[in-house]
Amino acid sequence: MLTFPTPVQNRASAGNKVIVAQLGSRQDYTVPIAFQTLGCLERFYTDTYFNPWEARSLRQLERFKPLRQLAHRCLSRSNSALDSGRVARLNLFGLRYLHALQTATSKQAHYQAYIDYGQAFNQIILQKGLPEASHLYAFDHAALSLFELGRSRGMHCVLDQIYPALYAERMEHEEEQRWQGWSRHPQTTFYESPIFQRWCDIQQQEWQLADTILVASSYSYRAIAATVPEVTEKLHIVPLTVNLEAYCPYQHIRQFKGDRPLRVLFVGKVNLLKGIPYLLQALQSLDPQIAELTIAGECQLQAEKLAPFQDRASFLGAVPHTQIPQIYHDADVLVFPTISDGFGAVLLEAMATGLPVIATDRCADLVEDGVNGRRIPIREPEAIAEAIRQLWQQPEQLTHLSEGAIATSQQFSLAHYQSRLIGALRLGS
Repeated sequence: MLTFPTPVQNRASAGNKVIVAQLGSRQDYTVPIAFQTLGCLERFYTDTYFNPWEARSLRQLERFKPLRQLAHRCLSRSNSALDSGRVARLNLFGLRYLHALQTATSKQAHYQAYIDYGQAFNQIILQKGLPEASHLYAFDHAALSLFELGRSRGMHCVLDQIYPALYAERMEHEEEQRWQGWSRHPQTTFYESPIFQRWCDIQQQEWQLADTILVASSYSYRAIAATVPEVTEKLHIVPLTVNLEAYCPYQHIRQFKGDRPLRVLFVGKVNLLKGIPYLLQALQSLDPQIAELTIAGECQLQAEKLAPFQDRASFLGAVPHTQIPQIYHDADVLVFPTISDGFGAVLLEAMATGLPVIATDRCADLVEDGVNGRRIPIREPEAIAEAIRQLWQQPEQLTHLSEGAIATSQQFSLAHYQSRLIGALRLGS
């Protein structure tokens, strides 16, 4: 089983202390864990989080079927590798934030919630008192007020840019024009709204204040540099990691004999930006004996548009993160037809279980054509279908790509992530 090794050279130099402010459980809390393992995590601020004792109690609730799903969701907000003594959690705030997102009925409402709670998160941290540190690490649209104070104190402000902002929104708008009536939350009026303008203003102010902007892929680097050339010198590529230990117990090399349909999987939000219509078109063009599709993720598309595909695809809806490894284990290949994605952690998660990946070139640099999967252009269902068909016709290829997927995942461990962080943030000097 793969672990999170910490090479001796992967230690931050004395005097470097990092504050991390993060909403949610991004990549199973690997950012604060990475700094903690480097010996330089000063404080980790987050919203809803459960310590190890609480997590043990939640696992007891898993035995009761009515409470099982709730327990799974709560457990995704915990990580035993993280020192609870360094965690400053805001559980009630997190519940209010979750409620705001769940009750938002439009794109404008969602983005208003992101803006409001990102700002409120900053303000609560500032009210509690920001400790002294050399580096202040925060995520886009939840960093502005922190960076304003951090810069005044001489802290090195690091912005984790989750996605290629401004460029991604333009791509999403284009998709809505192509697939009118598909989205539950249409974008047309949103892009003309004051809320979107405020969203863009916050993003550009954060870019201006940041000393370093981390992106997770060369695609994000190119997209942001093309959109806002003046921030190019601040950009550094640091590919993400995930908690590989959560996926490696489900690892196996895929063996396929071509005597049944390929079990094709998609994991992620079911929306236009993820390229779902192209995946469904590809599936419809394939003989049912070749492929069957499972889609796991929150659905943001209109039910009537998906209805014609119900006989060929299984829509699981939102799935607790703790259940995702088993879903990877049961599949033969992951398809990720995204139009724009800053990284796509599902790619690394899938590869850690030995699952080959068919993905576009608008996401992480993980996928190497013919090594661990297939690279395809965006918006081409024919390319998706052909990649699936070839794997069904040449079963030995699936085994080869599965072996490559496991090898690739080993290059993106926490130790590798730490080394890249040290380099990008100059923590070793």
